Amino acid sequence: MPKRFFSKGEAILYGWDALKGRFLFFLSLVILVVAINIVLSIFPTFISENAPMAVAAAAGAMSWIILVWMETGAMLISLRTIDDRMPRFSDLWSAYPVLVSYIAGSTLYALAVAIGLALLVVPGIYLAIRLQFYGYLIIDKGMGAIEALQESGNLTQGVKVNLFLFSLGFMALNILGAMALGVGLFITIPVTWIAKAYVYRRLQMQAENEDAPALPEPPVGVSL
Repeated sequence: MPKRFFSKGEAILYGWDALKGRFLFFLSLVILVVAINIVLSIFPTFISENAPMAVAAAAGAMSWIILVWMETGAMLISLRTIDDRMPRFSDLWSAYPVLVSYIAGSTLYALAVAIGLALLVVPGIYLAIRLQFYGYLIIDKGMGAIEALQESGNLTQGVKVNLFLFSLGFMALNILGAMALGVGLFITIPVTWIAKAYVYRRLQMQAENEDAPALPEPPVGVSL
């Protein structure tokens, strides 16, 4: 079995270089995502105060689906960046063919982690790290939910501690971004997206080829 490895510093630097190359694109993207999140967080509350419960529940479900849809789009944009393809704003909505599989995978992932956390916390953290790449596998490889969760376990063999430290580092980075009046998040969020996609691609390439080549330099520019 090919050995898995990745450099946390290399992933972060790649994310930073990619952000610098397309700063206006990612700044606009994060602003758009934040704005939609704010609207969708207010919308169900407004509906619940002015409509029957069934309508309010439907509005909440619709808001959640849109947020999940945007999450798949952010992953797709990050993968396009890693694969030396120009990111597009339209990619935020382009992953709809796998949306059902992604929702199913997210539900199974959340259940597995929740059960693990209930069992003295540590199993939940282990499962969160082991299964975290299911979304990329669904979007990138078109896998079903269960297959993607299983393959994520394969990709993370031998690197779970490194992945845990990587996650802690980005949690700290985003907390610092939030502390800077929230402005820092417009930098730390896209760097996090790209760096995680970079790690996924490295591990996925190593799973298929022990002598995986280096990833291309991040492209500069933007496509609509």
